[in-house]
Amino acid sequence: MRIDNIRRLSLDELKTLHRECIKRDFPKNEVRPYSMVKRLANNKLYIAYGAYCNNSLIAYATFFNLPESPVVLLDYLAVQPEYRGNGIGSSFISEFKDIVKREFPYSSVIAIECENPQYATTSKEKSTREKRIDFYIRNGAVVTESTLYAFGVNYNLLAVYLDNSKQKLSLGESVYNLYLYGFKNLLKGFAEKNLKYFDAQ
Repeated sequence: MRIDNIRRLSLDELKTLHRECIKRDFPKNEVRPYSMVKRLANNKLYIAYGAYCNNSLIAYATFFNLPESPVVLLDYLAVQPEYRGNGIGSSFISEFKDIVKREFPYSSVIAIECENPQYATTSKEKSTREKRIDFYIRNGAVVTESTLYAFGVNYNLLAVYLDNSKQKLSLGESVYNLYLYGFKNLLKGFAEKNLKYFDAQ
């Protein structure tokens, strides 16, 4: 099994992806409402890409950005359950730099949220979180000192730099601002009460 095509998904395809895959693959408290995703996508701030083999979707990734922000958030990444463990995720992530440079040319880093192993409630959960972080490290990410707390979940923030400068950016603040922008208006106060970030000085 290998990837033979990677392409950007249409809004209708993103809607189907949200309903059939994202809700299945991620905890309920980590799934953005589709109404939010649609609004952001319509404003060209949210995109989804699919990886295909023989015209079948085998993996997907979504990205979230603010206008002119140097930080792009990898919002979701998953391989279809029946294809996991075959190196597809690594093959897909190797294309992310080119995707982000093309879609968000002003960006310099991809931020990745990984659940913090220190807050795991079982040894199995801790092991799963550590393996997820190791996966991203093997594929070019670095663990930063920035963290984020969002709606009951504590995250480490990892970074994939799009050039060799590795400029110092406030990843925590940048991702925090992405969340606030996503909620907007009446829900902004609710979001602020459920979001915290830390950036090392």
